[in-house]
Amino acid sequence: MISNHIKMNIVSRLNNTLLNQVFKDGKQQQKTLAHYQYMASMYSQIENSIALLSDMKANKSYIYSGNVAKKLDFFELHNSEEINSI
Repeated sequence: MISNHIKMNIVSRLNNTLLNQVFKDGKQQQKTLAHYQYMASMYSQIENSIALLSDMKANKSYIYSGNVAKKLDFFELHNSEEINSI
């Protein structure tokens, strides 16, 4: 069994590595994010699944769901959610 200290160290290292990347600025990045948001949303609908898209630059994740999430009571009103975490 892995101790909480080791788990927190792993989470900390992953966050430091992933969130401290150098990203390009500009309009292309916004277009790219919008493109992948659309793809994740469509995937969740077509596959009747849950899709998670992480934006490392903004430290946000976007969760999209098909009907399976409604049956599992993950989302009540919307088929997507934005959270402030990767």
